[in-house]
Amino acid sequence: MDTPAAGVSEGSPEPRPLPTTSAGSAATPRDLGPGALSETEVATFVAGMQAAFLSACARRSVTHTVCEIGGVRLGLDFAGSELAEAFRPALDDIITSHADPDSVDVRLSIFDVAASGVACPALGRPVAPLLDSRGRCAAAPGASATVFYDAGNAQPTVVDAAAGFGVVAIDDVRRLPAWALAAPLRSQFALLLQPHGVQLVHGAAIGRPDGVVVLTGHGGSGKSTTSLTALRRGLTVLGDDYVAIRAPAAAGALPTVHRVFSSVKVRPSELGTDAGVGAALSRDLGAVQDKAVIYPFAGAVTPPLREAPCVGFWDAQLAAGTASWVEPRHPQDVARIVLDSTALQIPGDDLELARLVLQCAESVPTVQRLHLGSDREGVVDTLEQARVSAQPASAPMPVWAAPGALRPVSVVIPVYNGAQFVAEAVANVHGQDYPVHEVIVVDDGSTDDLDAALGRIVLPFRLLRRLNGGPAAARNAGIAVATSDWIAFQDVDDLWSPGALLRLAEALVLHPDVPVVHGKRTTLQRASGESGWTPVPTPVDGFPFSINAGLYRRETFADIGGFDETLRYGEDTEWFSRLSMRHRSIMVPDVIVRRRLHESNMTNDLAAMKLGNLAAYRKVLAQRVRANRAG
Repeated sequence: MDTPAAGVSEGSPEPRPLPTTSAGSAATPRDLGPGALSETEVATFVAGMQAAFLSACARRSVTHTVCEIGGVRLGLDFAGSELAEAFRPALDDIITSHADPDSVDVRLSIFDVAASGVACPALGRPVAPLLDSRGRCAAAPGASATVFYDAGNAQPTVVDAAAGFGVVAIDDVRRLPAWALAAPLRSQFALLLQPHGVQLVHGAAIGRPDGVVVLTGHGGSGKSTTSLTALRRGLTVLGDDYVAIRAPAAAGALPTVHRVFSSVKVRPSELGTDAGVGAALSRDLGAVQDKAVIYPFAGAVTPPLREAPCVGFWDAQLAAGTASWVEPRHPQDVARIVLDSTALQIPGDDLELARLVLQCAESVPTVQRLHLGSDREGVVDTLEQARVSAQPASAPMPVWAAPGALRPVSVVIPVYNGAQFVAEAVANVHGQDYPVHEVIVVDDGSTDDLDAALGRIVLPFRLLRRLNGGPAAARNAGIAVATSDWIAFQDVDDLWSPGALLRLAEALVLHPDVPVVHGKRTTLQRASGESGWTPVPTPVDGFPFSINAGLYRRETFADIGGFDETLRYGEDTEWFSRLSMRHRSIMVPDVIVRRRLHESNMTNDLAAMKLGNLAAYRKVLAQRVRANRAG
């Protein structure tokens, strides 16, 4: 018999009644092709997951736990106690003691496949082609539930947010990665909370009970170490990686921030010999991307704060030197960073996320960028001063603001039959808040009405014509005639994000020994015959070698050579492979480029793309073999 933990209840072996999915079994089938689950398939799979959970409950005792986030009561029903015990340290501060497990707003049913011996139902077709990079299965618009696979877990989850329930299968709790135990059920919580006006976001929340600042930024931007220092200084920390936000209740009111997880993830070097907050290292959880997991409030006499008003939305960025400072930001800029970093990790309604985050950012007293110096105590002093005063602290002159630090940039735009996009591409480059020295449009043997499109452009550009040789050859031709020390590339059908070029230039100045800095890219798509662009389910992709998301020192091409003109595809991977064997590069956390998918993309020819990428990978492998032999 499993023994229930304190703060949870063990009922009869029977679980609570399972809700009925809003689609039911009578959903009308649609001819969706092989790329999406039909409404009927989703409804059938949901019913199968519910049946699997009931089978697991029949073999194990049922442990009921009630948590509360932002006023939303979440009932967690575990088949067995192992998962409840494993998740408890991270959920401890939101568990509601003596709560009625039948009086909840949403419910999650959770079982361990290995412990229960109950397998999940099969989808009836291969899963891999259905998945986006966040693990979500493509499904018909009318499907009632979301079907997805969390990273680090080989088993599925189904969530019907409208009906307020979900079923979670865990492959084996003993094999879950540390970060999954530090922030358990984050995706499921996010989907179930969203219809109630509560949004899970990727960010820390630091301040005092009278007001906290939501500090956002991509992984590695310094949020966790700032949170740990703030804890040592006695400040309120509602979360270091994920918090929940609720929009203002009325005009003139502030948003509220709510605790979700009790854990803090930090590099062991930041802990020293004593974390200083009465926390113990988690039980054998190892590392989370080289970070240890601690539970700061374990055993605390006074329960930690669960919520506080939000007085600021800030984004964090590592700075050179020891000093920290803040500078004003536009609410849309910070909201964009929150959206990109959150949606990268959590499946959900990205448009609703964007709406709520922007509403919150526009209703707080301070919207800032926090430049994090190496003096962590100074970071907290700066944060506290700006939080209270609602005014930017005096800032030292940034390194890149010194005379001559920022160099002229030549931007190369290769074009092959891109007449419909070329004017927008040139305008996008000139619209950056950075003085572009020259825009070089390389006509790679276009056969469309490019000349007419170029004739309508009023912004300055240089035109270079050549026979068609592919994008690598076109870029090399642009490099050959460029006159600036720094070079950037833009594909004619893609767009840079606002401020992207300045962000890259700042990073290049901060790292004078680095030949290339590059950032992330997000993807938009347009269906055939349509004019509007919509985000694809994955807002930020994981491809690290996007040529037009970088800024390059000119001498780099003299050092390692240009792009391989024998490759029509994969030339980016091959070039960055050569770079990595001699130099390091820097990745900035910002979304630099917005790639646009449309009916005339080169990558629509999947067979040619696969063969081209295979040729590129063969060259990369040959390079590595030669390097190993030489070494």
